[in-house]
Amino acid sequence: MEWLTWDLGMQGGLLAIGVVGVYLNNIRKSCNFYLFMFTYAAWAIVYFYHGVYGASLKELIFIGFNIHGLILWRRDDQRRQNERQKE
Repeated sequence: MEWLTWDLGMQGGLLAIGVVGVYLNNIRKSCNFYLFMFTYAAWAIVYFYHGVYGASLKELIFIGFNIHGLILWRRDDQRRQNERQKE
């Protein structure tokens, strides 16, 4: 029963981090990617521990998409900054 309490507490914490991540995404702050990578990694561990390997793999794929999104955002930010300097 102890694992259930820990699991429910972790779910609440990851939910809160996810909500903050969505807000940061909405205001275009790239740190949202790091929050989402943390939550995806945590869920991947939980799913793997409970034998839900497909869901664990999904979370790892989402981490890859987050890395890709972060690279694209940084590239776009650098492009915008270069355009401003040319003006």
